[in-house]
Formats: sequence, C-alpha cells, structure tokens
Amino acid sequence: MRVLLKISGEALSGGKGFGFDEQMLHRVAEIVKELIHNKHQVGIVVGAGNFIRGAEVKNIDRCIADNMGMLAININALALFDYLQKKGIKSRNLNSFAIDGVADRFNKPKAEKFLDNGGVIIFGGGTGNPFFTTDTAG
Repeated sequence: MRVLLKISGEALSGGKGFGFDEQMLHRVAEIVKELIHNKHQVGIVVGAGNFIRGAEVKNIDRCIADNMGMLAININALALFDYLQKKGIKSRNLNSFAIDGVADRFNKPKAEKFLDNGGVIIFGGGTGNPFFTTDTAG
C-alpha cells in the first residue's frame, strides 16, 4: 500500500512553535521505519509553518513571502532526510523546483521507481506556486 504522510512544520516544532524538535524528527523516522518494515511505500509532504507562513507575513509581498515558505520547507525536508538516513532508510528529497545538492525536481516515473524499490520520498517546495499551502500538495 502506498502511504502519504503530511507533516506540518508546526508538528515538527514539537510544540515549541519555531524550529524543529529532534525528538519529533526521531519519532517521525521511527513511524516511517515501521511503515517500510510493513511493506508500505511512503511519501512525505512537509510544511514550514515552524519557520514562516506566507499568508501571515506583514510588509512583504505575498508572492515573495510564499516563495520564502517554499524555500523554508527544504529546511524541514533536509532534517527529516538526515533522520531517515541515520535509521538506514533510503530517502530522497524531491521538490517542485531543483536545488542543487538539496533536492531534485520532481519526476513522476523516477519517483515511482524509487518508491517501488523501497525508498521514501520527501516532497518539498509545495506545488511551486504562491497562494497554495502544502495541504494542497498533499
């Protein structure tokens, strides 16, 4: 079975409201490990509300603020990627836009092949369009 997890930035902060909580990242990695062990294919959509919410930023153009949010998502994606790797879980950051050394641009056939081979995909950058939350991407 293919499973898509949506993890908000707020959840990754572990209730601190900002940044990420290492215990929460560890917990998410353990859940993913269990899903993989039970033969599920796992995709993860992360948010970035623990760093920025484009709709709530004042005095910055909304499109620019949303772009800031799409970039911030990659902070959470990288942190989660690291925790999954440390647990021996093959994972890959795919994004709505490429960031050299951080995330490849999403490609459906490659993503499906990676999932079919037991890898976990972390989806970053939302839809790549302003005015849409990561909930839309999930």
